Amino acid sequence: GKVGLWTFKCLKQIVKIRMRRNEFQQAMVVYKMLLECVSHPQQMEGVSPNALEKGIHGMLDRVSAIFNTNYHLSSGGGSSGNSTAEETAAQNLAKLVYDSTLHLFHPQHG
Repeated sequence: GKVGLWTFKCLKQIVKIRMRRNEFQQAMVVYKMLLECVSHPQQMEGVSPNALEKGIHGMLDRVSAIFNTNYHLSSGGGSSGNSTAEETAAQNLAKLVYDSTLHLFHPQHG
């Protein structure tokens, strides 16, 4: 069915909350839902292509910031309360988000 502006905004907010709470697996599940919505722009009621692009770009910026923060802290740039597992989770999130986004916008034809 159709997906409206508020569904799009809600999914973006859930991803942001999950990332802030370091719930990276849950964030990825919701991000994939967001990408699924974006992959069918004709079903997006009230969401302009510009808003879709801005929303995805914002998610990529957030993931980049999480990754860079974890990398900076783990490489001696500061005192980190993060465990190696959290650093690995942040790296995995970054890879999954970038790969999923790339796959949506630039699918491989085999």
